[in-house]
Amino acid sequence: MATEHTPFENRMVDLGVWLLKGVCALPRPAGRFFGRLLGDATAFFSKNRRHVCHTNIALCFPDMPLRNRIDLSNEVFQNNGIGLIETGWAWWSDPEPFWNDLEIEGAEHLETALAVGKGVLLIGGHYSALDLGGLLFAKIAPRFAATYRPHNFQRLENELVAGRGRFMDLIDRNDVRGIFRALDRNQIVWFAPDQDLGDDHAHVFSDFFGVPAATTPALRKMARRGATPLSISFHRRSDGGYRMTLIPWPADVFDMDDQAFADRMNQIIESQVAREPGQYMWVHRRFKTRPAGGVDLY
Repeated sequence: MATEHTPFENRMVDLGVWLLKGVCALPRPAGRFFGRLLGDATAFFSKNRRHVCHTNIALCFPDMPLRNRIDLSNEVFQNNGIGLIETGWAWWSDPEPFWNDLEIEGAEHLETALAVGKGVLLIGGHYSALDLGGLLFAKIAPRFAATYRPHNFQRLENELVAGRGRFMDLIDRNDVRGIFRALDRNQIVWFAPDQDLGDDHAHVFSDFFGVPAATTPALRKMARRGATPLSISFHRRSDGGYRMTLIPWPADVFDMDDQAFADRMNQIIESQVAREPGQYMWVHRRFKTRPAGGVDLY
């Protein structure tokens, strides 16, 4: 539930929404240019996010020269800035131009998963084009569901629900019954489980780029009920278009335990991140929860 904020805070949010809508009305090359500038500004002013990003990259790419790691970090922030502009495009823009520039890999796997008839667990990651991914996926799935965390600012929550609601049904990530109801209707339900939820949530430790990462096994319970896992990723292409990739899971998924399920999930996400590492949100503290006796990596 959204919390109360001061009139000044609400006016600043209104101003931010108004500015974002203005930038999103510009041609796409201009929007990406502003996004890169925004990313550079965030990297300059946000010492904490910069530290987290540098730490994650050093942990996951230990053999990468320092200069390359710095360049990759700068690329991450620029792509995150572009991702904010893409969020506005996803919420307010005509989808047709984006669909026309979309390359799809593995679309046949969605049809196969839906044919099972017990729902589809669409498992994604926090790529910088995440929000635009909903608009892109709508090309082949006109209506689907996605789990999300409601925003603290009611003004932003209203925009989020209206914008994402053009293509998807939103389910609070804590509404387990709502998720099961959607799957029972053979609906596609989108999850992004590649974040560290902390010690208060059940997890197993599964390697992500060779680093043990607290990973939720909750999706396995849904797969054991019959829902079909299908992984998805989104990347920007160098020509200004986009690539969407759908990756099937092995047939023995129903026999996996929590550890095997988490390992498979992280392996698929890692394989897609490795294609374009600068387009992943390394600014999250992915490794904040440590195994017993482990030290704080941040």
